[in-house]
This record gives sequence, C-alpha cells and structure tokens, in this order.
Amino acid sequence: MRVFKQCYHGKEGQNRETSNWYVEFRDHLNITRRIPAFTDERASEGFGQKVEELVSCRIARMEPSASLSEWILSLPTTTRDRLAKWSLIDKRRLSAGIPLSDQIKEWGNSLNAKGNTEQHVHVRTSRVEKVFEACGFKHWNDIRPEPVEAHLEVLRHGKDGISALTSNLYLQAIKSFCTWMVKRGRAVSSPVITLAPLKRSALVKDARHKRRAFSIKEITDLLTKTQTCVTRFGMSGKERTLLYLLAVETGLRSSELASLTKKNFNLEAKPAFVEADAGSTKNAQTAQLPLKEATAALLRQHIDEMKSTDKVFKMPPKWDVIHMMKADLTDAGITYVDEEKRHADFHALRHTFCSNLAASGVHPKVAQELARHSDINLTLSYYTHTVLEQRHEAIAKLPTIIGTGSNYVGGNEALRKHRDETPAGEKRAYRPAYRNEADSGVSQKDSDGRFSQEEWSHLWDLNPGPMLYESIALPLS
Repeated sequence: MRVFKQCYHGKEGQNRETSNWYVEFRDHLNITRRIPAFTDERASEGFGQKVEELVSCRIARMEPSASLSEWILSLPTTTRDRLAKWSLIDKRRLSAGIPLSDQIKEWGNSLNAKGNTEQHVHVRTSRVEKVFEACGFKHWNDIRPEPVEAHLEVLRHGKDGISALTSNLYLQAIKSFCTWMVKRGRAVSSPVITLAPLKRSALVKDARHKRRAFSIKEITDLLTKTQTCVTRFGMSGKERTLLYLLAVETGLRSSELASLTKKNFNLEAKPAFVEADAGSTKNAQTAQLPLKEATAALLRQHIDEMKSTDKVFKMPPKWDVIHMMKADLTDAGITYVDEEKRHADFHALRHTFCSNLAASGVHPKVAQELARHSDINLTLSYYTHTVLEQRHEAIAKLPTIIGTGSNYVGGNEALRKHRDETPAGEKRAYRPAYRNEADSGVSQKDSDGRFSQEEWSHLWDLNPGPMLYESIALPLS
C-alpha cells in the first residue's frame, strides 16, 4: 500500500498535484486499485490501513469487525459504492446498517435527478417516512409487510382517515422505494412485494371527492357571468374568464396553468398552441396543446404587453383558487356539490374537457393523447362523464317496448288485461296476438308461449313497430 498525490498538467502546461491524497493497494484478486482519500496525508494513511483490513477480511472470507463496519458506514456514498464495486464490501449487508432515513433521502435525490418536481419528491418520501416511523422501522431488515398493511388500515379507518385511493398511493411509494433498493444492489428482494393495492371496487366505493363534468349551459353561464364580476384574489373577471376557458379547452391542470409564461404560447402558428414545460406537468413531459382561434385571439390581447418571462395568469395559492371558483359558481347560479355529491371544482374543468372530447366523437386514442393519460382506461373510465342530456339521448335511442303497432290486437289494453288476469308468480311479458294465423305464419295453437329465433325474425318483419320482449316471470307492475 502506498499513499501519494497524482500529478497532472495544468491549462498552461505546468505540472500540478491533486489536492487529495490517493491510496494504491492490491485487492483480494491481486489487482492494483487506486482510490482518492483525504487532503491530509496522515488521515489518508489511516484510510489506507482500513482498506487493507478489508482486503484481509475478503481474502480470509471473514465478516468485518464491529469497528471496521462502523468505519465503512462513515464513508461517503461514492467511496462505499466504489469499494462495493470491487467486491471488498457487500453492499446488501452494508445497507442493513444504514438508517432508513438516510436511504430514503438518497432515494429522493435519485427521484430529483430523474427530473421529478420537488413537490412530487417531497410527497413520495414523506409518505414512506410516515409509515416506516409509525411501524418502528429503523433499518432495512426491520421492514415487514404485516405492520405496513396494518398501519395503512389504521390510516383508512381512523379519525379523518385517508381514502382508499390515498392508501394505494402510500403503498405505491413504499414499494417504489423498496424496488429502488433492490435495483441499486442494496437488497436482495423487496420485503413488501406481496402487498397488493386495494381493488378498484373499493376505490369506487370509497371515493371521497367525486367530480362531475359541466354541461355546455353551465360553462356558458360561468364564463358569461364571470366576465363582468369583480376582482377576486387579485384576478379580474376577464382574467378569470380566460383562465376557465383555457382550462376547459385544453385540459391543463391548475398548477400547469399557474406556471405558464408568455414564452409558453405560440399564437402566430397555424394552429396556435400552448406548450407546458416538463417541469410543471404531472407526467414530467412537455405538453403541446392546440388552441381554438377565438381563444388564441383573446390570449393575444391579454399577453400583448407582457414580457416573455411574465406569468400569463396571476393565480392565487391552491386553496384560494378553490374559494375563488366557488364564488364565481355561486354568482353564475351553479351548484358546487350536486345531488349525487359530485363536486364542480377547478379540476372538473379538465373532466369537462375530456367529456367533451368523447361527446364530440373524438377517437379515444386522440383523446388520451390530448388528456395526457398514460392509460386509455383512465380517459374512458375516470374522466369521461355522461351528462344529463347525453343520458336522455341514450335512453331515447332504445327501442320502444310498449306501443301500438299496426298488427296489435288491443295494444296496451291487452297488456293490462294480461297483467291483471295472470297470477303474480306467473307473470311474463305479453306475446302480441295477431288477427289471424295467416298474418304471422306461426301457428298460435301449437305455440307454448315462446318464440323460436326464426319466429321472432318473421314476426318482426311483419310488425316493425315495437314489440314486447319475452321473458320468464318478468314483473309488469
């Protein structure tokens, strides 16, 4: 083992020495290794002696002593990783002695390095820390699935308990951290791999904040009334109107709209578009969304005198946005929570955007791309809300079951007579009687009250008007 300083050539060609001392040694495979130590020579020599102890343990296939293990834990992460790469220390055993709080911080740094927002990283790391602290987990080997599962249940059923969806997000963060530990070689397997999220039926049943889509009339009333309203939370009525309009026509979220500056808009392009930066979007990807020409014209007037770095909308904090929109909804005569306990909040404008895409016949794949959903089922199942008018239209398209076709004898009177004369336990749908057998080509006397597939087809051709579908014990009350 030797301790030395490396020499290198400076920018002007002169010889220089590194500020740190280096330790050169031979490992258990007799390979020469070099590793940076400290700026102090004596401390670097002590570092080299500890490295030689590690080599001796590796050759003898012995576990490091307690003092040597403590020294390893005190090393910088980069140094430990290098020693682990050379197989001088077992990274998985090493992780067992590092506090989970430090491991979670490193996981958070890894998430930051991937381009996640600070808020996203804070939420995920804090969820893991909260559960681990409640379960009493201090080190990796302490983690067990049963306490995690039990504590999530406590969080769901306690006072002001979290929803089933939030519970799944907690579990998702924990599993993500454990998977990161395995991928980094710090653990053999995830101790929570057997835990499964709550089923979709539980999520639907436990939905705490259901949202609905606005009808076209409601959106029109909101925009018309807000335009002439007073200033609220520092935003004029016209600015709020443009904010709501852009939200309902692009599907941009509140935080994404708040981050927009003048440079995010290209209003001279054909078509004009807005481009949300990757740092502000939920999926951390740039989003380019086309704008309607009328909306682009309003935006040109709004941002005409702004600087390129100016915020387009001077939006208040998140909670004030809720109060601001509630007041505007009240002025427009729109109920914030309807009879089905569904909310018409700011995010409901995004739901309306997706619903309008579906109602306009836009292909689901295109709707998914515009809504920026990772899963097409999210677009179809969570965001596409059928408004009252669409429900009415859907029911109106169904075939009329009770009617007075030209071949009916008695029509509804026969139906009522059949209902009144038939015992409750034997009631079935009425089979229409024809004037004579020649009309139908089906022998009435041979019929047992049921039609074959061929008879149904023939009777439908003769009587294109509505018929009663046959069913055993169909209630007619």
